[in-house]
Amino acid sequence: MNLFTNSIIALRLDTGTIAWYYQTVHHDLWDWDLVTGPLLFDVNVGGKTIKGVASGGKNCFVYVFHRENGQPINPIVETAVRTQTDVPGEQVWPTQPYPYTAKGVPMTPFCATFPIVQDPEKAKRARPMYWPYSMTEFPIVSHGGSSFGSPAFSPRTNLLYVTGKNAALSFTVKIAGDTLRQGDDGHTGTIAKRDNDYGVPPTETVTAYNPITGELVWQHDHPSKSNISSAGNLVTAGDLLFQGSDTGEFFVLDARNGKALFKTTAKRSIRASR
Repeated sequence: MNLFTNSIIALRLDTGTIAWYYQTVHHDLWDWDLVTGPLLFDVNVGGKTIKGVASGGKNCFVYVFHRENGQPINPIVETAVRTQTDVPGEQVWPTQPYPYTAKGVPMTPFCATFPIVQDPEKAKRARPMYWPYSMTEFPIVSHGGSSFGSPAFSPRTNLLYVTGKNAALSFTVKIAGDTLRQGDDGHTGTIAKRDNDYGVPPTETVTAYNPITGELVWQHDHPSKSNISSAGNLVTAGDLLFQGSDTGEFFVLDARNGKALFKTTAKRSIRASR
């Protein structure tokens, strides 16, 4: 599983021991490291305060837990995924966690988990998420999700806001050997050949969720020019949500319904949250 990669970890500050942890991606083959920082929130439901923690993944899933004990607020179901691979020595983990809503149906992802390829010929290479990369084939898989930019929560709307990317990647794998010594070109040293013409124009999303039910409330979609890395968002007591894009566009949205209230364009790409 490669613990504790791709994990939310709660530590007891008085002892340094692990209180609980949850791994969102087992044995990560896709560079879906959980770089979006966890977000703490309190929601009052029926006179009871639910203390939660949420984190958005590069796989377009939101994981929401009771922060005191690490129990999911709604079910997260270990689901069978493809394990067939032509990479010698690779062992693909047979299941991955899929978040569900309070109604017992899969949560709607905040970005595409299957690449929407415009070219009909290239679309034949489109594959679902968790499809292992290959030494010989160029599968087109979704890539982007939530990156370094943090999400936000409003105690006025009781909504969780996550920024993500709709994008894709396509490449073949190069055998790196069994040494633990890092190559000169880092983790990209395992890429043999890239196909940058995969026919998926990148876009960026801002998505509002009810963190208690897991339901998607609204989503705003706007252009992007890269397939990864987004500025996070900021929500205010005036029920405004601010979102910058790598195109230089800066959006002001209504935090309750996602309606665009204002837009301007900066001279440079916006990649930082605050």
